[in-house]
Order: sequence, then C-alpha cells, then structure tokens
Amino acid sequence: MAAQTEKQFKMLYGKKTSWSKTTKAVFEHLFKDERRVVAANNNGVTEQSIYAFIQSNEHKHLKQGEVLKAAIKYKQASLDGDSDV
Repeated sequence: MAAQTEKQFKMLYGKKTSWSKTTKAVFEHLFKDERRVVAANNNGVTEQSIYAFIQSNEHKHLKQGEVLKAAIKYKQASLDGDSDV
C-alpha cells in the first residue's frame, strides 16, 4: 500500500475544525515536516500520544486499502456477470 496522502488523512478524520489536539499534532508531524517533539509541544500533547495515534492511523490507512481492493473486485464481478469469483 502506498504512503498515506494528506487528502487521505483528511478523509479519515473529517473536518480539521473538529480534530483533537493529537490529530492536529500528527498532521503537523506527517504532512508539515514538523519534528514529533515540536508538534507535540505546539498542540499540548505528549510524544507518546502521537506515537500511539500514528500506529492507529497506519492500521486505519491499511484497512481502507483493503476495503478499496474489495470494492474494486466487487465492481469487477458485477461487470463480469455470473463467472466464478
């Protein structure tokens, strides 16, 4: 699976105005090239919470990739007709 893009991150977490402090810190770290410790301090969170969020985010990103692959297979099956999947 390809690296997560900024747009994909935003799709997973919704409107930026509703993000938690940790979500904002992770966004700064991942997409604005802010060092983890600086992003944590900027947003009043711990580096540990950023680390945990990143682990969870990677899982969500990979899961969405699996959902996409399944959807593509599902669509292809509708185009193929009654052949075995």
